[in-house]
Amino acid sequence: MDEGRLDREALARLAVGVLTVDPVERAVLVHDLDSVDARLTRLATAAPGADIAVAVKANPLVGLLRHCVDRGTGLECASHEEVALARAAGCSAGRIVVDGPAKTHAELVDALAAGHVVHADRFGELEAMSKLDTSRALVGLRIDPGVAPGAIPDTTTTGPSSQFGIDLSRHRASVIEAYRRHAFLKSLHVHVGSQGMPMRSLLDAAEAAVALGDAIERAGGRLSSLDLGGGFPVVYRPGDAPFALDAWSDAIRCLGIDARGWALRLEPGRWIHAGAGFALSRVAGIKEVGGEPAVILHVGADLLPRRALRPDLWFHEIVVLDEQGALKEGSLRPTTVVGPLCFSGDRLGVSMPLPRVEEGDLVVVRDVGAYAMGLWSRHCSRGMPPVWGHQGGRWNLLRRGERPEDIVAFWS
Repeated sequence: MDEGRLDREALARLAVGVLTVDPVERAVLVHDLDSVDARLTRLATAAPGADIAVAVKANPLVGLLRHCVDRGTGLECASHEEVALARAAGCSAGRIVVDGPAKTHAELVDALAAGHVVHADRFGELEAMSKLDTSRALVGLRIDPGVAPGAIPDTTTTGPSSQFGIDLSRHRASVIEAYRRHAFLKSLHVHVGSQGMPMRSLLDAAEAAVALGDAIERAGGRLSSLDLGGGFPVVYRPGDAPFALDAWSDAIRCLGIDARGWALRLEPGRWIHAGAGFALSRVAGIKEVGGEPAVILHVGADLLPRRALRPDLWFHEIVVLDEQGALKEGSLRPTTVVGPLCFSGDRLGVSMPLPRVEEGDLVVVRDVGAYAMGLWSRHCSRGMPPVWGHQGGRWNLLRRGERPEDIVAFWS
């Protein structure tokens, strides 16, 4: 069982439920908070005592971030604006992690003074921080261990072409010397990517970080925290195997991080949110394109630009419901699914095997709880749909949909 990923029946039940609070004239997003909680519980069981800092970039909705914080997580931020979102969500200062590669001097001053966890992405940032007051913060370096890359080059953050972290293969001695010279360096951070990353690469990165930590301490530095970043891939295609969290947990436990006295921090995002969210769109229209029916939705490349631009690498399953939210059955036919934007690449699928789709039907796009709203495109200036949260039978509006006047204000 893949805890936290909604099955087809659960999707249909939630679709019927949201229809009781929203007419869904165009589209809505639904986030099942029970599924989020299931993932958080699962991870806490697999990595007992670890500090979980959920990645804000995966889904920056303040209501959702607050939900995670209320359940004991910290938040990981890749920009100063994400730091502001984390603060708005009520995250305590010491559990806000600042990892972005492009921090200004003023942003460094602010993060250090606030007492956040701050990881320098390069030696230049380290030198800047060495001239500032670091006494309130937990400070470290992000290193690139150079492990085998994942299957998706655009989201792999390790290797010769990666712009993230300090290349350990070239600068190992300098990293060790930095920790020896700067007593304020107490954390060590590594993150090599998430979707498409093989288990072996994630474990190799963890092993490299532990070995580096040992070398740092032998040289006279002292660590208090090891941050292994995110990195858990999720299921998007039917038949994909869930990430083997127990096997990962057993391997991490064997590294002896606790025995060294280091606190373990993890920064999941996609793995927590993706399977808990889905988009529900009314069918805007149907026409024939390329010899098969083309179903026009109210969401497409605006919500899922990666799917539209790199369909060879990204996939989202489509589920068809009737007007009342019941699963549609029947013989399958090749169907093109397109979005509402004015460019030919706005397609969520070509020749997808779907039951007969009719105007007025509802279409579910699965697994959009992560890296969807945060990647929203302003092309054609369509408004973001409303986002509803569901937990224990109750519905809560996490974010109202944008109105035309909101778009005018945005562009004014």
